[in-house]
Amino acid sequence: MKRLYQGTAELVLADKQLNRRVGVTVSEPFPHYGLGAVPHVDVDTEYPIFNTATFGTMVPKDQWRDKARDSVGLCIRKIDALVAELQGHRNRLTEELKKL
Repeated sequence: MKRLYQGTAELVLADKQLNRRVGVTVSEPFPHYGLGAVPHVDVDTEYPIFNTATFGTMVPKDQWRDKARDSVGLCIRKIDALVAELQGHRNRLTEELKKL
C-alpha cells in the first residue's frame, strides 16, 4: 500500500503475532464519494496502551520468599525494558515531529 507518510516503528516488546507499531501513517489520497469526490487521506495513529500479563507459579510454602524475590526482580527488569523502549519511540517521534 502506498502512503504519503510512514512514521511508525515496531513495538519490539509486544507479541510479534500482533504486529504492534508506534507512530503515524498517512494513506495516499482517495476520492470520498460521499463528500463530492473530494480527495481525502486516512491518518492512522498507533500508540501503546498500558496492560499487564499474569503468570502463576506454585512453590512449596518454605520457598515462597525466594520465589517472590525472583518475581519482583523480574517485574523490575520488565518495567525497565518497557521504559527504555518507550523512551526510544518518544525520541524518534519527537524528531519526526520536527520534520513535519
